[in-house]
Amino acid sequence: ITINQIDSIQKTNNPKNNKLSVFNERIIIDNDFSSITYTQRSLYQVALVDALENNYTDNIIINNNNKIISTAIGNIFVLKEGSIKTPPTNIGAPSSVFRSEFIDYIDNNTEFKINEVPFDLFEIQLSDELCVLSLSNGLQIFPRFRGKDFENKTFSTVFSNFLKHHKINQN
Repeated sequence: ITINQIDSIQKTNNPKNNKLSVFNERIIIDNDFSSITYTQRSLYQVALVDALENNYTDNIIINNNNKIISTAIGNIFVLKEGSIKTPPTNIGAPSSVFRSEFIDYIDNNTEFKINEVPFDLFEIQLSDELCVLSLSNGLQIFPRFRGKDFENKTFSTVFSNFLKHHKINQN
C-alpha cells in the first residue's frame, strides 16, 4: 500500500495547546458495524462540537462497556513502559487504512510492542504518553489529561519516522 501526499497527515500539532475531555452524553454500542465511522457520523460530529464549545481540542468516545474506542477526531494511542495500546476495531474503534498502516509500521519498524486491546479512562492516567492519529489532523499529542502530565517525545519521533518510511515529505 502506498500513502500519497496528503498535507493534513504531515502535521504534528503543538501539544501545549491540546486539551482532551470525555464525551459522556452518547456512547457507541459495541456491535459488528460500530467500527465503521460513517454509521456513527452524527455522534462524532456532536462530540467534536461539544469539545470545541467547552474549549477542548477533542473528546474521548466510549462504548457501552465504558471502554475507550477513539476520540471525535481520530484513533487514540497510549504508551506505557515500551508498549503501545490502541483500542481494537471489534469494540468500536474506527477502522481505516491509515490506522492499519501506522500499527503495522510500529509493529515492524520500532522497538515498541503494539497491542490492540480494550482499555478504560483510568489506564490513560497510568500511561506515559497519549496521542490521537487522524487523516484530518495528523498526529495530535496531548500533554495532560485529568491532572496527569505526559511526556511528549516518543509518538512525535515514531510518527516522523512513519512519514519518512512512506516517503511523505514533512513541512
